[in-house]
Amino acid sequence: MITVGIDISSTKFDVAIFDGEKFKHYVFKQSYDGFNEFFDLIKGIDDEYMIAMESTGTYHVALKQFLNKKGIQVLVLHPYSLKNFMKSFSHSKTDKIDSKNIAKAVYILKDYVIKSSEPEDLVLELRNLLRARESIAKNLGSLKTQLKNDLKKYMPELLNHFSKMDSPVLLKLLSRYPTLNSIMKHRRKATNLLASFKNWNKEKALKVINDLKISIGIRHDSSAILIKSKIILIKDYKEQLELLEEEIQRIANELIGNFKDNDSNEKNNKHKNERDYDNHESNNNQNRKDKNITENEYYQAYRAIMSIPDSGELVTPYTIISEIGDISRFKTKRHLVSYIGFDPTISQSGKYRKNKRISKKGNSHLRRIFSLWAERIIKSIPQYKAKYESLIERGKPRKVALTAITRKLIELVYTLWKNKTTFNYEYLNLKTA
Repeated sequence: MITVGIDISSTKFDVAIFDGEKFKHYVFKQSYDGFNEFFDLIKGIDDEYMIAMESTGTYHVALKQFLNKKGIQVLVLHPYSLKNFMKSFSHSKTDKIDSKNIAKAVYILKDYVIKSSEPEDLVLELRNLLRARESIAKNLGSLKTQLKNDLKKYMPELLNHFSKMDSPVLLKLLSRYPTLNSIMKHRRKATNLLASFKNWNKEKALKVINDLKISIGIRHDSSAILIKSKIILIKDYKEQLELLEEEIQRIANELIGNFKDNDSNEKNNKHKNERDYDNHESNNNQNRKDKNITENEYYQAYRAIMSIPDSGELVTPYTIISEIGDISRFKTKRHLVSYIGFDPTISQSGKYRKNKRISKKGNSHLRRIFSLWAERIIKSIPQYKAKYESLIERGKPRKVALTAITRKLIELVYTLWKNKTTFNYEYLNLKTA
């Protein structure tokens, strides 16, 4: 058995071929020509071989897809598990050494090496879109906080009328009149502008203007550029979020299918179907549809997640599906908890034993989405609320109590997804495996 280890960077990739005794080292460019040169090298190997590379997040994907299209399978290794193993060979770190260590690790461990899950293309697309949305939403949240702080200094009275910094009414007002002086100078026009919005009238608009007349805010004209620049960015980020969410929904529909839409369309077209098909043909069509739904693993996952209260319809279910991918790679619920980074770390020496904080070594995107979901779910599921309050009463910090609920929520999702079923309050009393 020949093993081929690949260490990839942004511009090149190092290749080490190991036959159990000696290495051969090569360097190729991260380009179409470089990929083809490497492919020609691989074709020249007469013995049975195995190719492995470390999961780098982005750099390895293009080469892996190129090789897969050529009919060559690639083993993608989990970077965290590989790191400690590679240290046992050498404490030095270069691209050449890393490629050799990868080849050697696969040669020694073979089937015992820990693989990283590589999702199919649609799942990867969905994951990338959701991560982009997360980044933009984070930037948008930061901008809104900055705008709120600016208003506290320059026009604090506006905060009595607008709680949301991305309110269309507030954004329109500040886009046209970004300073206290400009609003006062054009107060009649500003009043009419506010009154023109839905659920607004002249009386409500005048209250805002009158409050600003006696504002305690700092009157600096330089505040115009500070506020206006943030308004422009907030509008831009909101547009980007809308575009991303449309694309997320489109890709998600491709991935899980439009089974919900099909269900409703089937009811609406019932009479048409009766005219066009006899009963035997209709039953066959329904059986095929039921089979497709059963075989669509991602639809089953979406259905399971959506059945749990406060899951939402877009970000939470699709983030969980795209980040986990294949649920079968987790043998137990504890494996999934560990993957997300909610497993407790333990320090032990002799009789001394202490449970420390959660490891946080797993998937940060899933950790964030489950934590936010847990905050919502303690308000909507009585059993979780009671558990949370019980932990607080026993003296546990709120963060520790929330972590416990989050872990329970991850276990619940695992159970429902694995069993291809939907939420039932009885599941909260089961010992899920």
